[in-house]
Amino acid sequence: MSIVCFPFKQENVPTVLRNIDIAARHPAVSLVLLAAADINDCYHEVSKAVAAKSRSANPYPVPVRMEVQERLGTKLRSGKGDGMNSAMRYFLTAHERPENKLQEPLQRLHFYDADIESFNALWITKAEEGAALGYDVVRHYFPRSSAFVI
Repeated sequence: MSIVCFPFKQENVPTVLRNIDIAARHPAVSLVLLAAADINDCYHEVSKAVAAKSRSANPYPVPVRMEVQERLGTKLRSGKGDGMNSAMRYFLTAHERPENKLQEPLQRLHFYDADIESFNALWITKAEEGAALGYDVVRHYFPRSSAFVI
């Protein structure tokens, strides 16, 4: 089974929550990890919404965890790489954490930007299919929209 990681910093919260829900409901996913760059307003809003959903009558079907990324380097600026490295460390020990209720180590680790508006279950399915063909790494292509409004 797989873990889906969304590194995030300051994002559109409804988009992040939608993407978490999509990932958590995918049949190949056993855990969703949110790797926050730091504790900020976005972190607090996402954390509050995830906790409320987890306590609701319709909770996520798999654990959704939030962690602040570990700063692994000091000479370069922090960024998504720290979130990805922190997620890799989490991936290696996720099955040892009782709160995750996993019986065995996870097999695959997916990374997706938390702000992808076109994200859907097919992203995970296609990555899983590529990995099932024996590829060690599967990379998606998606067109980015411009951040600039003219």
